[in-house]
Amino acid sequence: MDTTKQYLLMCEKANEIQVLRPTESNGDWCNWMGDTKCINVGIVILHKNIIWLPRQDQLQEMIKLKSLRQSYINFDFFLGLDRADHRDVMSRYGLNTMEQLWLAFVMKEKYNKIWNGTDWEKDK
Repeated sequence: MDTTKQYLLMCEKANEIQVLRPTESNGDWCNWMGDTKCINVGIVILHKNIIWLPRQDQLQEMIKLKSLRQSYINFDFFLGLDRADHRDVMSRYGLNTMEQLWLAFVMKEKYNKIWNGTDWEKDK
């Protein structure tokens, strides 16, 4: 599970994703204390500092389309968005893990938002 400061920030700023968080008391959560570490990963104590950290399978579930083939085509297109720029999506947006990549794909696919390094913004 990605518990890097960047993924925590990406998840925290993804309000559209946070409202989808499961209500059960187990899972991948972070009791965020505002520094570079995560405490109580996997334990839910409900208060304002809880950030849901979606796993890769949960992110993939969010963008299920009618067919696996269409999901693959959309993901492949997303990966190739920056081919004219000669940089891949991960380096262009400073993504370092598969969870970060999939969160970026979900945000682009569902909400037309891209990560600018500090927040999600509407893609032009």
